[in-house]
Amino acid sequence: MPSESFNLEGTWQRAAAHICEAHNARIDPLSRGVALPASQRWAADLLIEPSLPQRDDFDRAHEALQVPRDQAVQRALSAIRRDLNEGRRKSLDAAEAIVDLVLNTYGLQPVPAGEPEQPYVLTPDDLGVVAYQIVLPPTT
Repeated sequence: MPSESFNLEGTWQRAAAHICEAHNARIDPLSRGVALPASQRWAADLLIEPSLPQRDDFDRAHEALQVPRDQAVQRALSAIRRDLNEGRRKSLDAAEAIVDLVLNTYGLQPVPAGEPEQPYVLTPDDLGVVAYQIVLPPTT
């Protein structure tokens, strides 16, 4: 039996407000500017470097790198960058390795442009409790 001093409804209201605030902050259009990881920015920039030839596969890989990708892709791109910086690769070889990694190894594709999804703003009325448990101190 819950203690008379425990305000379950007040606790629920605070938790629901916190959940809604955290969710709604993530979907705020002003805070959604997605920054590309450094390894992807570097790789995308290399693919459009004026000193390199213009190639369709460079363009496709460049477009596929315009959204953040997972850590495996980022690590592999960082390894190519390291090889270039340490003189183990030339720029064209590094660009070709990026294309191979992006298009062949991971099969990444450009994300189609279109209308952005309308995010769902949560309110406390959208939330409910499935179950709860109260842990009280032992009584002596």
